[in-house]
Amino acid sequence: MSTENAKVIRARVYDWFEKRYLGGPRWTSRSYHCFRDAPLELRIIVAMDKVEAEIDNGGFPQLLWNVFYHWRHLLDDCEAGYGMIGAVRQRDAIQRLRGLFNRFENDCRRHIEEAIQAPSSGCFNKWYNYGDDAMESADEDLFFHDDDGELQHQRNDWITKNEGLLLQRMEGEL
Repeated sequence: MSTENAKVIRARVYDWFEKRYLGGPRWTSRSYHCFRDAPLELRIIVAMDKVEAEIDNGGFPQLLWNVFYHWRHLLDDCEAGYGMIGAVRQRDAIQRLRGLFNRFENDCRRHIEEAIQAPSSGCFNKWYNYGDDAMESADEDLFFHDDDGELQHQRNDWITKNEGLLLQRMEGEL
């Protein structure tokens, strides 16, 4: 199946989200809805992209910080998504990540609350320096973005094979 076709379908999914949810995702907002009313088949595309981008940019500590209020929903969608596309190693890593986030949730919460009270105090850097050491895991490597990697091929194959289903989900929701 064509990588280009998968890119076109993904772009349509993102356009659908932009039209339906003006202003896009607000992962750092407590009241963000996490697209809970959108079909799972569409949410998984956004969720997996979010997880991979955050991990690629700063690892597990950055992911937890940037999606703190919604990490459970995000990981639920990713676990389902990686399972759907046949990325078993990533699905299993999400299960382990859930345990890691449970363990460090209170530490991250304290840093976030401090950042809310004193925005210029460097709280993210403090959290990141702490979390980067404390949350070290070889599982991070499974999520680094590689356009030509196995994970991208699995996702692209799933997207192209399920184009009809994705289009149906988008049409049924607008």
